[in-house]
Amino acid sequence: MISQKRLEQAFPGKGKELRELLTKKRKTTDYKSVNDWLKQCYNKPTYQERLEVALNEILEGFGAEALFTDDKMWPTIVYINMGDCYVTTLLYDYDKGNWYLTTYGDYIENDKRFRE
Repeated sequence: MISQKRLEQAFPGKGKELRELLTKKRKTTDYKSVNDWLKQCYNKPTYQERLEVALNEILEGFGAEALFTDDKMWPTIVYINMGDCYVTTLLYDYDKGNWYLTTYGDYIENDKRFRE
């Protein structure tokens, strides 16, 4: 898990809130974007999906974006789009079940799953 210190260094003033959300000490429903989305849904989004929307709100990103490989029904990774693929963001690897503090571009370049 990404430490609060590292999150704070990457996103000044937001580290504690991000860490609390990532460790489930803060609810996804504390965020307007999540609640607005839930009002529009017939089927409740998963916790992971709600978390991605809440993280996007905190980081003031351009949405949570997914990248699929093979013919899977779920994404390989999801990242918060910061407008530039080499700007630090939060990225979740579904195959590994981990969050990463990285850039989307660097992660893709260094992961063999995306070079095949």
